[in-house]
Amino acid sequence: MYEQVVPGEHLIGDWRIGLTTIYDPLVLIRQYCGLNYSDREREMAPETWAFSYFDEVAFPDGDLARPIDVLASSTLSASARFEHLEFFVDHGFDLLRRWLQEVPTGIALDEASEEVLAKVGTLNQLTSEVPLSLLSKVAFRLRPSLIPIYEASTASLYRKRTDGRGEASWPALVREIAKDTSDEVNPNIGHVQVQITSDLAENWRRRTADEPVSRPTDEPDLMPPPPSKLRLFDIAVFMAGQFGFHEPERMTRMSDHREHRWRLHDERLRDRQARASAVSNRNPWDDVVFD
Repeated sequence: MYEQVVPGEHLIGDWRIGLTTIYDPLVLIRQYCGLNYSDREREMAPETWAFSYFDEVAFPDGDLARPIDVLASSTLSASARFEHLEFFVDHGFDLLRRWLQEVPTGIALDEASEEVLAKVGTLNQLTSEVPLSLLSKVAFRLRPSLIPIYEASTASLYRKRTDGRGEASWPALVREIAKDTSDEVNPNIGHVQVQITSDLAENWRRRTADEPVSRPTDEPDLMPPPPSKLRLFDIAVFMAGQFGFHEPERMTRMSDHREHRWRLHDERLRDRQARASAVSNRNPWDDVVFD
């Protein structure tokens, strides 16, 4: 399952998303997952987006979400407020559980039947007490291969293909994402998933070689499941939005971002060295108090 693979020409390719193109999705996804992509960059701490707080938090089994799923989802959403947390504890978990009982497991969105697509397309009608951007993320954690994550920025990429704006576009958006995560539209998306799975497995083995990695889960030594194609799609869209969809803007932003990280790395290194030097040069008699 986690056999290491070597990048090849099948990984070189852009993704068609809606009416736009995402360039170098593998690079963007590796960056989001904290997989440093050069020996020089391994000297610094891995990039921290939300991967450690969402994807590495153990996903639930069955149909019942937990408070940790709402907290993990809130790291992807700035819209989570107190009343949203109260909603889930009060009756939201049960409401979502009953809805999920009619949503099958073990099916990928791009392989779903029309009946299943129609059911997933009703998620935006489940409640008006929390935004779909939060609700879909919690639901995604229970069906990570089937239920897409809703973001207004993603919906905007499909505006000319979907009916309505905002959350009203959800039913049509589900079908469009199903098409774009299929091998027919983006033939290398499955290969990218295999490569990311291999890279994450190798990174996990490196991180746990000396001591277990501390994670907020009941099984801290258990490697997280590999991201689904839907999650890789979501990450690629998010990262493209951070750095730009068009050249040369994207390359300029990424270059500036890397330079900024290197400056921070150098500043922290100098700070640690200065503290270590101050400790080593300190006179232990300075702490002695004479009566």
